[in-house]
Amino acid sequence: MGRHTIARLLRDEQWYPVSDGIYSPSLSPEWKALAWTGVLLSGGYGVLGGEAAMHLHGVGDPPSTIAVWCGQRRLRDRGPWRFRQGVRAGRGSPPRVSIEDATLEVCATSNPDGVVAMLSAAVSSHRTTEDRLRLRAISIPNLRHRKHVLDALSDVSDGVESPLELRYLRDVERAHGLPVGLRQISISRGTRSDVSYVEHSVLVELDGRLGHHDGTFRDAARDNRHTVAGFVTLRFGWNDVVQTPCAVAAQVATVLTSRGWSVSPHRCRRCRSQPKQ
Repeated sequence: MGRHTIARLLRDEQWYPVSDGIYSPSLSPEWKALAWTGVLLSGGYGVLGGEAAMHLHGVGDPPSTIAVWCGQRRLRDRGPWRFRQGVRAGRGSPPRVSIEDATLEVCATSNPDGVVAMLSAAVSSHRTTEDRLRLRAISIPNLRHRKHVLDALSDVSDGVESPLELRYLRDVERAHGLPVGLRQISISRGTRSDVSYVEHSVLVELDGRLGHHDGTFRDAARDNRHTVAGFVTLRFGWNDVVQTPCAVAAQVATVLTSRGWSVSPHRCRRCRSQPKQ
């Protein structure tokens, strides 16, 4: 198409510039159009990676920055596009790396809590499995945070679905010798509990969000049904588990003991470092 025709379409606002030589019939192109633009800017052979690829695989929201593997070319970042030099196998339309590679790319630039969140999101989407992620993590040379990824995958396979649940598992349950709880099981129809000590009829719910909305406790109906069924529910938030895990463990242990648990919890390193009351 000639430059005069393109200029007329732009002048008449039938087309809008997205980037060099790339136009859209919409003033605000959809995210997928921006993803395609990244592929085209890399010569048409680009492959989307990171959070962009995860989103195209059905995991997570569309990210504000779009990672593009552009082969051997060296391209400057521009707009929402972040270009990475390297050849990657692509699949789908627009082309993107595998869900395993996309997840591990994001994990490589995440903090420990972010790693857990990404792995859990990928596995819970049923687009991949812990075993496939583990095998891929082992096979990638020089993968950043490899040990943390492999450790976190073991916890994800045990039912951990969030950074808060991981903190509870490691810093409360394991660190103090509490019994191993069951995770993400249903005690009553239509519900799932974060941690269930079924033998002792004790439930632990972990939530970093506000506990009520418009004056109504969000999970009151569920807690009431569980109480009628003979279960007691303990609730802890992020600050409880992260800042005072020893106090949380003591409360859980007290309730478990009152319901027949006959083993004494042990003191963790943090407990031992604190002055005795």
